[in-house]
Amino acid sequence: MKKTIQTIYFIILLSLIAGCALNEEERESIGSVEMKEDGTLAFMLRAESQEGAIGQSYFEVEKEEENYEEYLSHVAPIEVGESKAVKPWKN
Repeated sequence: MKKTIQTIYFIILLSLIAGCALNEEERESIGSVEMKEDGTLAFMLRAESQEGAIGQSYFEVEKEEENYEEYLSHVAPIEVGESKAVKPWKN
């Protein structure tokens, strides 16, 4: 159930991001990620539409989840305890 809810939130967030007209600086980061002690990736992402709608999403991806490596490769390199900006996913 947790994974399904995370997936739904992520799809909604990506939809908001895809519909946004971002300036150059905003395109460089859509939020942040932190790698926790156990390797879990904790994401805080945001999006804003031209109409002013704002979406934010916090979700975690645990090492045991099947899509963990996809998320990890997107934010790599990252080490335990490190926080860094997240670049947009390419369509």
